[in-house]
Amino acid sequence: MKVWVSLLLASGTYGFTNQPVTNHASLKSSTAISMADSFDGILSKLPSFPSLGGDNKESKSPTPPTAIPPIDFQPTPESLLIRARAVLASDMATKDATLLDDSFRWIGPNTDPLGREDYLAAAKFFDLRAAFPDLEYRAHDFRIDEDDPLTVRFTTRTVGTMRGELRLRTDTVSPNGKRMRCPPEAISLTFNPQTGKLTKLVSGFTMDRLVGNTAGLCGIMAAATIAGAPPSEWEIYPPLSVINRFFGRTVSQLEEPTSFLAPFPESVMIQLAKGLIAAELGTKDPDLLSGGFTFCGPIVGPINKEDFVRQFSGFDLKSAFPDLDQKYENFRVDPYDPYRVWVDARGSGTWTGPLNGKEPNGARYEGPLEAVSFTFDDDGFCTRLTAGAVIDPTMGNTGGLGGVFGIFYAVGAPLPAAATRAFPQILSRLQKAALKPITKVDVDDYNLVTSASASEKVEKEDAPVAPASIPPTPPPKPAATVSAPKTETAAPAKPFFRSTQTAYDSNSRTSYTCRKESSQAYICPQSSSS
Repeated sequence: MKVWVSLLLASGTYGFTNQPVTNHASLKSSTAISMADSFDGILSKLPSFPSLGGDNKESKSPTPPTAIPPIDFQPTPESLLIRARAVLASDMATKDATLLDDSFRWIGPNTDPLGREDYLAAAKFFDLRAAFPDLEYRAHDFRIDEDDPLTVRFTTRTVGTMRGELRLRTDTVSPNGKRMRCPPEAISLTFNPQTGKLTKLVSGFTMDRLVGNTAGLCGIMAAATIAGAPPSEWEIYPPLSVINRFFGRTVSQLEEPTSFLAPFPESVMIQLAKGLIAAELGTKDPDLLSGGFTFCGPIVGPINKEDFVRQFSGFDLKSAFPDLDQKYENFRVDPYDPYRVWVDARGSGTWTGPLNGKEPNGARYEGPLEAVSFTFDDDGFCTRLTAGAVIDPTMGNTGGLGGVFGIFYAVGAPLPAAATRAFPQILSRLQKAALKPITKVDVDDYNLVTSASASEKVEKEDAPVAPASIPPTPPPKPAATVSAPKTETAAPAKPFFRSTQTAYDSNSRTSYTCRKESSQAYICPQSSSS
């Protein structure tokens, strides 16, 4: 093994396909590897590693890890990360259906949820791996959700070259050899605490639409854009936004970063981000923002510094929500853009004060998890802010909307749907509202609608859910459902770790989430020291 590592270091090959490098002994056998053909002879002698695949081996798909425990699954962080990497290595479980639970749901943007069979059928129909044989997810920032310890979240920046035919709904596009570079995409995986199978996959949610060369799109829409058959903007953006784009100025995509050296140490970068948050994203201290600062959301923007400060200063959320609780967690430096800091954000509060000229009604706001990013220059000024990008629309009561759109929706004063939702989503919600007396599925529910009658669903509401019925809501805490081994006591009903800290490897440009239990030192994937 030392000889193998030495050869890798000598050749300058550090990249591992689809996940960050890790030294966890329990995770080694789950790592999918991609490297030059010159190492095939040596690596073939390593018994515990899966099949190799490189850019010049187009016929090979990612091979799932071989060390997944088939039974007696224990929902520990290490086991969940192994499962997450198995799902990733099998092209989001499309190449290994055994990873999917019978109650599996796929949640994506601007479309209805898909059940297990529909999800597999759609993946087989489009087959991105056939069109992009060298498809690589470049997954990073793996972390366990602090509020739901059965959910693993991470980010992908998918790339690939179109070397095969791409099958779309109405056409088949010939290969053109173009390189696809998708924007950062938020992925969430929720697992069954008893079997370890995947019960919910949330994907396709862009974290920054101005990154990459796919017009801010992910998945099959990104592939169609590279193939020269992009989807209509009416399918992606709200009608009013599409009209504004038609008459407005064309927005260019950002250039790829040319430097992979951060201007400051990670701890300083994170403190700069926290300083902006304390200054209410710079609206209370505009001097923290550079002269060329811009704000960009999933729909709004880019907005320059003056307009941003003026518009966002008008939303006095603390007066409208005196008990406003804004949580910012998992601060991390972007391994593909070291000038940028990402953070997960989630807000909640009760509307008891005036908001944008409207009188309060005491409604409760529970926001979804959102991705926020701060980009800095060499002098420490913020040059760019992104916010409002929803990571998981099934969370909260905002109808899947982020930012101020979600706040207004949650408190019962929503903005017009034409300003906040794309046409497919508007039509889907109208259909769900019309069928609600029959299906008992609300417009904001992400359950699957089946052919079962309403009376049958009511009777089964508190009973165990069969595979053909509506899938359950996110699974309960592990301690309430999973029995501990006979030689151990049951784990208490609490999150797996009390606090976390981000570690960043400047060599591999990869960030890790470390955990701390009780008074122990932080436990990181690459180090056991604090």
